[in-house]
Amino acid sequence: MSNDIRASNVHTEELQLRNHLTQTRARNEADLKELRDQQEQDIARMQENFTAQKKLLQDAYEVQISKEAEQMDDQLNEIRISHADRIGTEVKAEDMELNKLKTAHQQRVEEYRKNSDAQLDRMRRETQSTTENMHAQARKSAKRDKMDKEVASS
Repeated sequence: MSNDIRASNVHTEELQLRNHLTQTRARNEADLKELRDQQEQDIARMQENFTAQKKLLQDAYEVQISKEAEQMDDQLNEIRISHADRIGTEVKAEDMELNKLKTAHQQRVEEYRKNSDAQLDRMRRETQSTTENMHAQARKSAKRDKMDKEVASS
């Protein structure tokens, strides 16, 4: 009987161990399932965070590019305005220089004209004076010739 008891105890113990093994396996599978679920949630959360960070970085990059493009546009406009101002200043300076040259040329032309008018006037007076002198001499000569003829004819 002791063998039966022993066999019964062994059998009970064996049943208990199998039961314990089944419970441990069930617990392990539940823990394993819980760990897998937790891992999947962590991976999904990490993917969402990664996607969100990636989107934030892309948005920040686009904002940065947009800011840089706007800054470059502003600089380009400033350069254009600066160049337009400089060109305007240079054009004004060149116009002033051109006007000075025109005025100086006009003054020289006027001076030449005055000088040539004065020279022409002097030459007219000299010509007139010479002509009058020649007429006077011609008259004197004619008078002398007439007198010489009268003296010779008398």
